[in-house]
Amino acid sequence: MLASKRLTAMEEFIMIHRCVTVQDLQDFIGASASTIARDLTKLHNLGRIKKVHGGAVAIQEESIHNVEDLLFIRQNDAMHDKIAIAKLASSYIEPGDFVYIDMGSTTLTLIQHLPQAIRVNFFTHSLIHAKLLAQKDFNVTLIGGEIHPKWHITTGEQAVYQLKQYQFNKGFFGADAVSLDLGFCIKDTNRAFIKRLAREHSKHAFVLADASKLDHPANISFASIDQAVLITASTPLDSARLPKNALVSPTPITSLQY
Repeated sequence: MLASKRLTAMEEFIMIHRCVTVQDLQDFIGASASTIARDLTKLHNLGRIKKVHGGAVAIQEESIHNVEDLLFIRQNDAMHDKIAIAKLASSYIEPGDFVYIDMGSTTLTLIQHLPQAIRVNFFTHSLIHAKLLAQKDFNVTLIGGEIHPKWHITTGEQAVYQLKQYQFNKGFFGADAVSLDLGFCIKDTNRAFIKRLAREHSKHAFVLADASKLDHPANISFASIDQAVLITASTPLDSARLPKNALVSPTPITSLQY
């Protein structure tokens, strides 16, 4: 297929389906992932679509109503790693736990792989994560507060007040970057504050991040490298960039010390 026709076909496919992954486009076009990525960059630079991590969205769909779609798109990026991370993380959740779950595509994958019958008290400030937990019939408390118009999470004084009332024995967090020097980081100040507070109120804090987040650019830290345990699915080549206490799937599970 000629490049110009491929670009047109991709744009039309994105407009019809609103949110697509690179794999969706590969199946439709029959081109390699690198070709799809290069074409998405061209379409993005032309202002015809919005390229996002792991796929693309139609321009008119780049609104607050589609953050759920964007999270599910991001799940498809490094999908096998995220599933491995989620399964390892879920093995640390035990009956009777009070568990905080942060916003993020990998923590969303964690919810999808929780044992259905486990009796756990879940807490989150993400409307999307709370909805999924409720759909799976878990006991879930949504931290109150003002709703962030972009991310559909609760923020503000009320969210801070409520978080301070709880002590979680385990907290599972997402991150934009993991650095041995800067620790666990994200790019947004408001989200960093809520993450930091929830982490401080979690006896055991875990950060779920695939290898692409290692030394990725982000400079707002919500935890130092020794204030949380990284759960990842890294390759041996990445081992030098991992914290010493990192749990790498399929790492054998050991009991937490209380």
